[in-house]
Amino acid sequence: MEEADDQSFQPFTGHKKILNTISYSPDGKSIATGSRDNTIRVWDAKSGRQVGNTMRGHTDDVNNISYSPDGKSLVSCSDDGTVRLWDITDAGGAYAKTLELQKIQVMVAKYSPDGRYIAICGTDKTLKIWDTHEGRLTLKAEYGGHTQWVFCAAWHPSGKQLSTSCADPYIRIFNLSNPNVVALLIEGHRDNVCSVMYSPEGNFLASGAYDCSVRLWDALTGKAVKSPFRGHRRGVSSVAWSPDGTRIVSSSGDHSIRVWDVSTGQNFFDGALYAHKIDIWSISYCPDGRFFASADGSGRVQVWDALTGKPSLPSLLMDPLTGHEGAVYVVKLTPDGTRVVSGGHDKAVRLWDARTGKALRVIEAHTDAVRALSVTKDGSKLASGGDDNCVYVWDMQTFERIAGPFKHDGPICSVSFAPDGSRLISGSDDFTARVWKIATGSLAFDPIRVHAGPVGAVDWSPDGTKVLTAGARDWTIWIWDGSTCERILGPLEPLSLDGGKILTFADGRENGIAAASFSPDGMRFASGFMNHRLHVWDTTTGVVLLPKAEKGKDTEVGWLLDLRVCSDHFALPLSQTQRKRRRVNLMVCNDSL
Repeated sequence: MEEADDQSFQPFTGHKKILNTISYSPDGKSIATGSRDNTIRVWDAKSGRQVGNTMRGHTDDVNNISYSPDGKSLVSCSDDGTVRLWDITDAGGAYAKTLELQKIQVMVAKYSPDGRYIAICGTDKTLKIWDTHEGRLTLKAEYGGHTQWVFCAAWHPSGKQLSTSCADPYIRIFNLSNPNVVALLIEGHRDNVCSVMYSPEGNFLASGAYDCSVRLWDALTGKAVKSPFRGHRRGVSSVAWSPDGTRIVSSSGDHSIRVWDVSTGQNFFDGALYAHKIDIWSISYCPDGRFFASADGSGRVQVWDALTGKPSLPSLLMDPLTGHEGAVYVVKLTPDGTRVVSGGHDKAVRLWDARTGKALRVIEAHTDAVRALSVTKDGSKLASGGDDNCVYVWDMQTFERIAGPFKHDGPICSVSFAPDGSRLISGSDDFTARVWKIATGSLAFDPIRVHAGPVGAVDWSPDGTKVLTAGARDWTIWIWDGSTCERILGPLEPLSLDGGKILTFADGRENGIAAASFSPDGMRFASGFMNHRLHVWDTTTGVVLLPKAEKGKDTEVGWLLDLRVCSDHFALPLSQTQRKRRRVNLMVCNDSL
């Protein structure tokens, strides 16, 4: 396996085609995937890095995989008519046994709860039970009764019973002690049943079907219980129970995942979860209940936090957003997280759906590059500033211009709305910061003229009582009264760790302040510098609380271009080198950073 370096590494990258199946290992440390590229891969569940070699041997689509209960072996089946047992104790993936079933596409291969038996189903419309005792594969039992291909089977936790689904609306229950007899036929779905799974205690059976519903059944009687659960707009491809039996997670051809409360039938997390852009084929719950994983038709694996419903790995939620012609200089996410706004060298402001990546709008008013954006707290207004010396304010519903142009005598470096959205501060290369009244377009105060260079960063405190300005080249930070514009603190000058000020890099390039922002409680503010340093300040005293030196990984400048304070943590943004790429990258941070 080729190992990618840290900067280019993408989790769960390797498969070339659709992922048909995904499964957590019994200890939850690994995730196995099977693909239409004829291969199986095992991944570290925390990092998304491949573990061991790619398992090759199948000559057609891999349809299903299943771990043995002890986690030492993996069984796989394929359209090539074979079932393979892989010894994964040494992470090498060399298969030990191959079972060839002539003239059949094998759709299912599942270990029994005790690991002794393997249930196998396929296009021959039968369920077969194979005994693996003493390392041999011998046929124990065979069950008919299906009208079509069998493409799903689930073991009861007791190991004495199995349920199956095929290309019809029924679920069939078989007892291991009574071969070739359908013990129970469950009716209720209106279209083909795609997935079945018993609850951890074995009392209930969950199913998902092409009729867009998830249904819950009494495992003993086959009667419907508290269902159907509806919400998916296309067929349900897979269902999985949480280990505690209180939730069912389902995936669908509508590209969404839903987590259901078994007791009420309601969705957790306010409805559907989105990260995939194509049909989702398989889903698996981690044995400890903290995560679940999904796999789709593009080969993408997504790990989700089961407690929050948020994507856990990878953190990049979608493919890069393309559309800008040239460098992208600034990116903002609306407060409700539903839209992305970007501005760039092509003079355009672009809006995107943050869940799907779909382009929503292009605003073209600036006559030069757009370098600054701000969205009001309620998401109703957008401000844009550019190298044309102008600031515009836009309605986020109609995309009509509300105010502007507000003009400086130089390019706009930064903009920020007041918390109530009635005023806007802008910083410019003309060495000034200006506070504007949105309703009238007039200045609220005289321009702030204390900086000896461009004003690279501006921000309002969360309560609107203070305004921050930071000089990109004069190394000073000032705090102003939000009502009177009188000085509260400043000039504040950051020092290097040895007590001196670093004005230039060793090669003569200028250093300076690149970004600054208040914390959510307004008690602190952070500033980022072109020499890779990050300082945290006390808003009341101006004392540096947390000087921290960080070496940038970029071999060029490593400039910090944007900074936002997230809860009690800080998110470091993209470098200038990365931003020169002709796409928008969304960086998602969480409280574990």
